[in-house]
Amino acid sequence: ISGSCPELRIVLIGGRRSKRNKSSTGNLILGQNVFDTSSRTDQSTARQKEVHGRLVTVVDTPGWWWGYPRENTSELDQIEIQNSVHLCPPGPHVFLLVIPVEFNFPLSVKSSLKEHLELFNADVLKHTILLFTAFSSYSEENIQHLIKKYTSVQQILQQCGNRKHFLHISESADRTQVLELFRKIEELVTNNLNNPYSKKRQKVRALVEGVLQNSHIGELNTLVIVGPQRSGKSSAGNIILGKDAFDVNKNCDSPRTTQCEIGHGVFAERRLTVVDSPGWYWRYTLQDTSEMNKLKMENSLYMCPPGPHAVLLVIVLGTAINAKYQRSLQDHMSLFGDDVWKYTIILFTRPDWLGVKTVEERIESDEGLQWLVNKCENRYHVLNNLEPNNREQVKVLLEKIEEMWVGPCIFTQKNIGPQWSGKSSAGNIILGKDVFEVNKNWYGSRTAQREIGHSVFAERRLTVVDSPGWFYIHTLQDTSEMYKLEIENSLYMCPPGPHAVLLVVELDTAVNAKYQRSVQDHMSLFGDDVWKHTIILFTMGDWLGVKTVEERIESDEGLQWLVNKCENRYHVLNNQERNNREQVKVLLEKIEEIANINFSNKIHIILKNLII
Repeated sequence: ISGSCPELRIVLIGGRRSKRNKSSTGNLILGQNVFDTSSRTDQSTARQKEVHGRLVTVVDTPGWWWGYPRENTSELDQIEIQNSVHLCPPGPHVFLLVIPVEFNFPLSVKSSLKEHLELFNADVLKHTILLFTAFSSYSEENIQHLIKKYTSVQQILQQCGNRKHFLHISESADRTQVLELFRKIEELVTNNLNNPYSKKRQKVRALVEGVLQNSHIGELNTLVIVGPQRSGKSSAGNIILGKDAFDVNKNCDSPRTTQCEIGHGVFAERRLTVVDSPGWYWRYTLQDTSEMNKLKMENSLYMCPPGPHAVLLVIVLGTAINAKYQRSLQDHMSLFGDDVWKYTIILFTRPDWLGVKTVEERIESDEGLQWLVNKCENRYHVLNNLEPNNREQVKVLLEKIEEMWVGPCIFTQKNIGPQWSGKSSAGNIILGKDVFEVNKNWYGSRTAQREIGHSVFAERRLTVVDSPGWFYIHTLQDTSEMYKLEIENSLYMCPPGPHAVLLVVELDTAVNAKYQRSVQDHMSLFGDDVWKHTIILFTMGDWLGVKTVEERIESDEGLQWLVNKCENRYHVLNNQERNNREQVKVLLEKIEEIANINFSNKIHIILKNLII
């Protein structure tokens, strides 16, 4: 039987009555047990089958507690519910609000539903049908009685344009009830002028914020695999997960990956999530690729909310990267936003093609490959498809992903005030070279805008930003708007953000009440959590003489306050020993330690100087 709509896209939503309700509904609609009914749904999942002559996609979502406000629903569940609409691009034809008929509906159900529907656009109810379900048979009279009994159900039904349907869920259920549901959905689609529900989304949030909001470095575990067709994406995903999560077709004429799929695994005591995405034809421009496939590719970022940690671009090592191939890559990677290359690692497959050559020799032999490796800032990894059980290659890949995020990047922020403070000098000592101008006269000119410097030390890439600071007795109100903007914007000169904050203080500074207020005020420019990521960098270490830094701290209540704010994190830098690289090495070790603990907030390192 063929319907008027060759394709139907359905999202199941509703409260959490039993762990079987929505998932069982999805299984009945698709005619196969594709959704897990043994435990609650904790992430939105899409499944697709041909049913009654239609290609039907059903998305199952986490439920919320009926009658409870949205604040009682976890943030992750809310993100997953929102994410559901992106799992069936370009958008669902219908939302089925699943209501179990055995449920006693409190009056609070209406307000709970209203709050949870705010996760979607305001017109969501235009695309909604109430779906009453039961695991036993009910007549139409029973359903009408239920509606009359509960005012909240009557009101919800009115908001949905009185659209409703009943499904009896059982293994021997009559399939004509599913066909009748399809008919009602098709009628709704016609009434909506064939326009599916759509919700705009922001690529940068999915790709970047996802990384910034995840916990610490040990949880860099969410990967999206992209690349041309026939490059071995699905096979690579299976090797990373250590199991057959994605269908691998060994014949060149077999169906390719046609939609985004998600797989989960555990490796080295960390949970891994891998998203496999449809590929593009290697010589197609973006214009040649269908709109549907482009939407599916974009959609891959939204299958692991709040976003992936890395994008793995899969390339077969034997591929000749000519001009057409380059353009196709450039075009299709642009679907993920301008910043995608910053988070991309090339994953070379089929290394057996190399023979006795190294991957470096292969790269040197192909200008197109050199271009691609440069785009990814020399980040690449070789995965041997012929050794699927070699877990060492997966371990090294995950280490490279961590390195991509933890690679040290240091900002400095210069202070407004006297120049005999060692602010720019501290940045130069860390970089091991004179990058920032140091004025030896107190009347010398101060830094008026942000400056950036780069260096390499102990196989780490370092970046230091020197920027205007604030005068030590100024409140935030006293500091000009221009300088406040310059101070704030220092965060953005080393995207996607800092590992730690180094607050530079001269050891001979008396941290009095005015000084404390000034520090507190100006540090607030970076948010409430800035102190969790801050290390005090004491300069002028030679000033101590025979005293220790601990004795200096004990002698000054203001310094004690400052050290307590930073949870006892500090380091001494001796400006008179510019070539002492050991002091820099120890500093970087302390920074890495705090970065590992506080990875959730920022990715690189800010060096903030507050010196008088």
